Amino acid sequence: METRARAGLLEHLAGWPVDVADRRSPMARWLVQLRWAACAGAALVVAGAAWQDRLAPGAGWPLWGGVLGLAVFNVALSARAVEAWAHDRGLALQIAGDALLLAWLLHHAGGLTNPFSAMFVFHATTAAVVLPAVRARRVAAGIGLLIGSLAALEATGVWPAWPLSLGHGAPAPLDAGLLVVSGLAAMGITLGAGAIVGVLVTRLRDERRLLADERERLQTIIDCMGDAVLFVTPDGVIRLRNAAAQQLWPEGSPPDADLRACHPAERWDALLGLLGRAEPLTVHPVLAVRGRHFEASWSHVTGPDGRPHGVVMVARDITERVARQQHQMQEERMATVGKLASGLAHELNNPLGAIALFTQHALSTVRPDEPLADHLGTVLRNANLCKTIVRDLLAYARRRPPERSDTSVAELLADVERTLSPRAAANGATLCVDVGPGTPTAVFGDADQLRQVLVNLGLNALEAIGMRRGMVCLSASAVPGVPEGVRFGVADDGPGIPPEERERVFQAFHTTKAEGTGLGLTVAADIVRAHGGVLQLDAVDGCGCSFSFVVTPPVRLLSRARATAVVESAHG
Repeated sequence: METRARAGLLEHLAGWPVDVADRRSPMARWLVQLRWAACAGAALVVAGAAWQDRLAPGAGWPLWGGVLGLAVFNVALSARAVEAWAHDRGLALQIAGDALLLAWLLHHAGGLTNPFSAMFVFHATTAAVVLPAVRARRVAAGIGLLIGSLAALEATGVWPAWPLSLGHGAPAPLDAGLLVVSGLAAMGITLGAGAIVGVLVTRLRDERRLLADERERLQTIIDCMGDAVLFVTPDGVIRLRNAAAQQLWPEGSPPDADLRACHPAERWDALLGLLGRAEPLTVHPVLAVRGRHFEASWSHVTGPDGRPHGVVMVARDITERVARQQHQMQEERMATVGKLASGLAHELNNPLGAIALFTQHALSTVRPDEPLADHLGTVLRNANLCKTIVRDLLAYARRRPPERSDTSVAELLADVERTLSPRAAANGATLCVDVGPGTPTAVFGDADQLRQVLVNLGLNALEAIGMRRGMVCLSASAVPGVPEGVRFGVADDGPGIPPEERERVFQAFHTTKAEGTGLGLTVAADIVRAHGGVLQLDAVDGCGCSFSFVVTPPVRLLSRARATAVVESAHG
């Protein structure tokens, strides 16, 4: 806060801000405040001189009149809004009025021989600071003319000065030569000081303008960079950042937000300590913001004396690289699983088939009420479970591209219904098939793979409702805006999926079932993705859930991104 206030004061004094109103308004307010201080100071000086009997006889009322005039002048200025005087002409009129009142007070308190005549220098330099160069020179020339005129009037006796008394009694008359010399000195110093300050201020403004242009060019250059660039001072204030750096902040953060918007309060002191160190930093963290990944690197900026001035951080968007790495890891994992599954299938399928076959034969020779029948049933169920695990592993590893052909939507749903009916009857559940109006009669896709997806989703729905005699509905409907697209859905009225599990249902090997492999939904999602769609969970709070996906003709799949957008709009 202190640094910003100091920078703001320098800008106002030097006339640096770009917006004129931003510079003039504080100056007008500053002159009003300064005038009140001058009014109070003049009143104290006059009162002190009168108390010590230093004034010429009869000079008291003109001096008090000058003090009162200064106060009335300030009240008149304060009666209107500051912005009413926040322009070059208004500021020049204020400085001219102050100079006239100063001349009145000096004339009745010793004339130009009064030491306070140096205050004319203050008015000329103030004009050089707050006004443009041409107008400032005019104001300074006017003040110099006022000083010369006052010196001429006092020296010739046309308007004699009121000398100060050096003690009790009548004051000594002022020497005309002294008045001329004092006037010439005051006029020369005032004009010289105004000219010097005007040149300095002009140079400062030019340098400031060049600096602003250079900063703008630098900002334009770094804004063109794709990497996020930040410069942070040891107090945690961001002095420079490009457009790409804005995406590092949480959504909704203001454009001028500092690092506190990204770091909790308990880590703020530790962060400041890190920014204030001078040793090199070699850590390259990966930041996850708004679903994207950025690899950050930073280095300290030190001055010639070795003191740290801040830290420069460059963050590169590596989202695509991370996605490629994850995809590569997934492919490597799939290859490993594929080799493992192939070996397991070869080594286990035959013995598992034999176990299941002979267990079934043994069950046919044992009465159902015998304990051995229960044990054999357990063996048979676990053998079938092992075969299911091997089958799921093979399906996960052997992802073949879909072999598309025209497939009847009604026959596909009927085939899925026949496959699920025995399991639904065993659970006491009801199966329903709903083909919406306007649904295309055929879908262009791999019939076996689409059947696998629907059967998998249906079995999951039947397992979810259990033995509570619920309902599972298979549906097909038209996709708005896609004449040949079909939206398939599988819905149930079971207990639903908890919110904390919804984001992980499609992850491989993630399952909440005691005997599940966690690959069913993963395989189904991959099959749908190969058809250019997205398998989506439409969770319903309170009761049941619904899975859906859209199959569109290949001619409409101009790109994977567009296909995804079509599917998401259809689900939306």
